[in-house]
Amino acid sequence: MLPSTSNAISPPSDHSLSSHLRGQIAQLDATLTRAVRLEDDIKHLRSQRDDALHLAQEREKELSVIHRDAEVLSRQGQAIVQEQREKEREVWSAEKQVLEEKMKNLRAKYRAESEKAGTMRAQFEEEKAAFFIEKQELEGKIKDLRAKHSAELQELKVKLPAIPRNHLASHATNEEPAEPVSRKRRRAVDSEEEGGGRTEENISISVRLPSPARHSVIAPKVSRQEQKAEQLRFCRQFLDELAQMPQKKYNRIVYFFAEPVDWVRLDLPDYPIRIPNPMDLSTIRKKLDNGEYSSAKGFRDDFWLMLNNCFTYNDTLHEPVSDAGLALERIFKKKWKSLPPLEPGSSDDETAGDKDLKKEDQSPRESPLAGFLSNRFIDDDLCRTKKVVRAFDYASVWTYLYVSLFQAPI
Repeated sequence: MLPSTSNAISPPSDHSLSSHLRGQIAQLDATLTRAVRLEDDIKHLRSQRDDALHLAQEREKELSVIHRDAEVLSRQGQAIVQEQREKEREVWSAEKQVLEEKMKNLRAKYRAESEKAGTMRAQFEEEKAAFFIEKQELEGKIKDLRAKHSAELQELKVKLPAIPRNHLASHATNEEPAEPVSRKRRRAVDSEEEGGGRTEENISISVRLPSPARHSVIAPKVSRQEQKAEQLRFCRQFLDELAQMPQKKYNRIVYFFAEPVDWVRLDLPDYPIRIPNPMDLSTIRKKLDNGEYSSAKGFRDDFWLMLNNCFTYNDTLHEPVSDAGLALERIFKKKWKSLPPLEPGSSDDETAGDKDLKKEDQSPRESPLAGFLSNRFIDDDLCRTKKVVRAFDYASVWTYLYVSLFQAPI
């Protein structure tokens, strides 16, 4: 059923239709413009994508080249490392063979040295035993000689008349020195053996009297204190001479005794135990300058104490300090012979002190060298030590006999 004409829609007019078309055309133009822009954007994006793909391909090519170079370098590095390892292995192998050969030679040398050391040790023990046997025999002989000397001395004291010392000193003659007593006694013993007995006529004793001075000049008397002061000046001069030694000789001899021993700095913890009374040249100089020595005897005693300390602590032969002590002792003994003498005084004590000062070998104080050698029976060189000890023992015996027989008071 068709609608009625009254209700039908009237057709649009030309004006409305053209405006509607214009709007649609404008929309289409805008849409087309957007489409063109989108197409341009798509083209631009595609070009960027192509550039990115091209760049990625170039990067992949570069990476592949880098990977190939890395593989080549890795293979070269492995080859170089392998070659170096082979060379080092060859060098190590050669060094190992050389070291093994050296170790083999050292082991053989060590075995030979061990056998040689064992042989030398056995020889040393044998020589040591023989040396102590000889030492005991020498001590027995010395003891017998001392006993024989004491008996002969007592016999001489009984048979000889007592001669005062003052009488011998005041009645000097110009006679020639008599023959030594030892030869007279030897002749007396020979005549006793030939004659079958000894009588009192066979014993002849001669006394060596001092010859009188050719020109007797009466010198002015000098007081005992001035003489002692002169001796102390002599001691001070001796210290000055030691200090003024050439540098090389000073370092070799005097340097070890110049100052007190700093046992803390030198790491010698046993020094104050073994050396209860230390002494050195600077302390001796201070005591001398402060007037603590009343005579040269105190100076000499402190000097001996210093040397005794040296030989007590440095108890090995042929070491720098002990050699310096021996050299300093020789210098001191040589210089001490020039000590100005003390004129005889009225005091018996002073005279006795003067004799004790001049005749230091007869003093009960033992020489540092004597004490040093008497305690050294075994050294690294046994033969040399035996010679030193024998020479020292024989010299001591004959010196003792000579002093006792020919210089002892009758």
